[in-house]
Amino acid sequence: MTGIERVLIDMENSKIDSKIDPKDEEQDKTIPTSSTSSTSTASSVSESINLPDIEEMLKSGLHFGHSHTKVNPKMKDYILGYQQGISILDLTKTRDCLAKALTDIERVVKNNQKILFVGTSPIIKDLVKEIAIKTNMFYVTERWIGGTLTNFKVISKRIKHLLDLEEEKRTGDLKKYTKKERVVIDKKIEKMEQKFGGIKNIKELPGLIIVIDPKENILALQEAKKIGILTAAICDTNANPDLVDFSIPANNRTISSVKMILNLIEKTISNNITI
Repeated sequence: MTGIERVLIDMENSKIDSKIDPKDEEQDKTIPTSSTSSTSTASSVSESINLPDIEEMLKSGLHFGHSHTKVNPKMKDYILGYQQGISILDLTKTRDCLAKALTDIERVVKNNQKILFVGTSPIIKDLVKEIAIKTNMFYVTERWIGGTLTNFKVISKRIKHLLDLEEEKRTGDLKKYTKKERVVIDKKIEKMEQKFGGIKNIKELPGLIIVIDPKENILALQEAKKIGILTAAICDTNANPDLVDFSIPANNRTISSVKMILNLIEKTISNNITI
């Protein structure tokens, strides 16, 4: 265990005096610790959700940010310091933000509103799809289609066309076409399924969108903000948290980190959904 990891484990009962900039830091120099306590915020989360402790978050790699050259200045308040040029997130603040986000997710679900998950990075999109399906929510794991939220009526018509084609295929109505025509239609269905499969059963706009990789999906956040849909996102140190209503400062580039957060979200949804 490195010196910084020992410091992070003790963060909940420690104090931070200053931030360390990579320009001034000696490699592996001990980083001052944070005075932020997550106890009061975490207590607002349903008792059925056990937030991970700092050591568990460390093991999952939530604390690893980007190189100091890629850090968004607006994320500096969430950064404890730097180690070998890599930004290290203050996990007490991550835990606080996670608690706030889960509380809001709980509220949305209790209001019988749907959630749209957005995660298009290749390494995490299968996990995003899995969690969305488990919780009976919606998902976008391929490139965000402009107007998905702000031009919902037009998108709904395209989705209806997909559903109609799938129904014709299921019932055998496509047999009226030639073999060559059916091949073309099958390819069209496949392409549309890839684009709209995660939202094809959506009937109305969601109450919340959760973006796993906000830097890659700024358009989704902008559309949500424009029409007043709440947003939550896992903000790595290269992201802009000001674009999000509920930011969770954490590593969003590794499966272990994203999986820990999504598992907590899944449990929050499952514990509050009305059947």
